[in-house]
Amino acid sequence: MRCSTVVYAAIVVGVAAVVACAPVNGGDDGDEGEGEGAEGEGEEGEGEGEGDLPECARLGDDVVIEDASDLASVVGCTELGDVLVGAPELTSLAGLESLVHIRGQLFISGQSTSLMSLDGLNALETVDAQLVIQGTPAITNVNALAALTSVGALAINGNDALVDVSGLAGLTSIGGYFSVNNNDALTSFDLPGLVDVLGDISFNGNSALERLDGFAVLESVGGSINVVNNYGLTAVDGFNALRSVGLTVEIRENDAILSIDGFNLVEEIGRDLNILGEDALQSLAGFGALTNVGVMLQLRGLGPITSIEGLSSLERVGFTLAIGGAGDLTNLDNFSSVTEIAGFFDIGGATSLVDVDGLSSLVSVGEGFILSYADSLQNVDGLSALTSVGGDFSLGNNLLLTNLDGLGSLTTIGGDLTVTTMPALVDIDGFAQLESVGGEVVFDLCAQLANCAAEALAARLGTTCTCTFNDEAATCP
Repeated sequence: MRCSTVVYAAIVVGVAAVVACAPVNGGDDGDEGEGEGAEGEGEEGEGEGEGDLPECARLGDDVVIEDASDLASVVGCTELGDVLVGAPELTSLAGLESLVHIRGQLFISGQSTSLMSLDGLNALETVDAQLVIQGTPAITNVNALAALTSVGALAINGNDALVDVSGLAGLTSIGGYFSVNNNDALTSFDLPGLVDVLGDISFNGNSALERLDGFAVLESVGGSINVVNNYGLTAVDGFNALRSVGLTVEIRENDAILSIDGFNLVEEIGRDLNILGEDALQSLAGFGALTNVGVMLQLRGLGPITSIEGLSSLERVGFTLAIGGAGDLTNLDNFSSVTEIAGFFDIGGATSLVDVDGLSSLVSVGEGFILSYADSLQNVDGLSALTSVGGDFSLGNNLLLTNLDGLGSLTTIGGDLTVTTMPALVDIDGFAQLESVGGEVVFDLCAQLANCAAEALAARLGTTCTCTFNDEAATCP
């Protein structure tokens, strides 16, 4: 049912209109009382029935506002179902000042080409489903939403002129997703009263966004936090009351980020922590309380960062720890509490890495172990606690390593043992305690390693050796 407003008192300056809602399908214009419930006919008597609702409380699910007449039809309503606004001629939503509660969604679309403000929504407190402001070319702020405290979901996407969202300061709860995407003029975003978000948070493609340093009381996020392709973003320093993230935190390809120093009370991330393609990153001091990453921790493409100051409390990674393309990283010191990686360990392209002493507590890797292209690595002494690798164990292109003595506690490899392109490697005595290898032994392109030593290791372990391009002339005791 749609609502048409019947004005019973003259509208004059300083005098409010008295309105009631009558059903659009209640019959032709005629004498008062005609239609369903006229003259006592039907189940309701005269003056009773839907036509007498005082506040549009029984309005149908959809209200579509495409022009001024549609807006006039809901003047005085305090509660509505879905409200869809696509009105090219309206400059504001004046007339909705009585609206307090939307039982469905409020969708303000890019068809509202002249809409410059949301004035008229000043009393709105709750939107049960999603609040979407999308593709509007003229809205510069959302100040009219100052009374809003709760929404089922929030999307502010593709609003070219939007510069100020401080009008959402009273928002305390978002029941679903929360996205802020492709708002080209937006320089900052903070919801200082927001306590919880049950779905995902997304900041994507906001080219003028400079900092994410707010959200001072946000405690929990049920889904993921994605900060992606915000090319003017220089710092992610906020979220410092946040304690848990249900799924993933991903910070990716924000070309100007210098620091990620926030998230300092987060203790657990349910799925992944991914920091990827941050070519300008100089400081990663955040996530200081994080103890557990449920599935994957990826740090790839970290630019000029030389050390990871955060992550100092990390104890366990549920499946994969991967560090790659961090050419200036010299150490892994803040991983000293990690005891177990249930899946894969993969460090590649850390060309300035001098040692792996920060891995001194690592006891087991459940699947594969890869340490490659660490051109400056002097030793693997930091792996002295490692006892087992469930899958393949691979060392490759670590050009300065002369020995593997730090692997003296390693007893079990579930898959292949591969050592390749290690031109300075002289001995493999570090494998003296190795008791079993589930696959084959491969030593390749280790020019100073006696080939017979590699063959002897394979023979002791009862497996085959693919041993090529090593020192064939050297003799063994």
